[in-house]
Amino acid sequence: MDESDHCTLCADGALEFAVKKNFPVEFVEGRDIPLDGLNAGLNNSPGDTVTAIAMDCKGNLACAASSGGIPGKSKGRVGDVPLVGCGGYANEYGAAAACGHGESIIRMTVAKEVVYNMQKLNQSAQKPNLTILHQILYISALF
Repeated sequence: MDESDHCTLCADGALEFAVKKNFPVEFVEGRDIPLDGLNAGLNNSPGDTVTAIAMDCKGNLACAASSGGIPGKSKGRVGDVPLVGCGGYANEYGAAAACGHGESIIRMTVAKEVVYNMQKLNQSAQKPNLTILHQILYISALF
């Protein structure tokens, strides 16, 4: 976002920015179909987020994530995947990627917290994951 003071734009604001900056804009057929039929199985349907962590031959770590979103979400909702430290995070000490309830992941910046625990507390990947899991369960209960 070199041409904006904002870190993230979504929904109509993102569209207006794209048009102003002459980005090509394409509309996908069928994106505005009613979701009534999809909402029925919401609680039983598995998520479709995919994550990956990779290490190159020099030991550099990277992470990636992709999500198709969730049915029935509010217009303009931004999930955890595009937010740094939430759906994924990597540095020279470790890498983590998360999937699950996006709002809880965002509130905790889960991936960053896991790597932070590995870095600052010198913990293995297993232990910070359990620590963060307990914190997520607590945060989820509050909301």
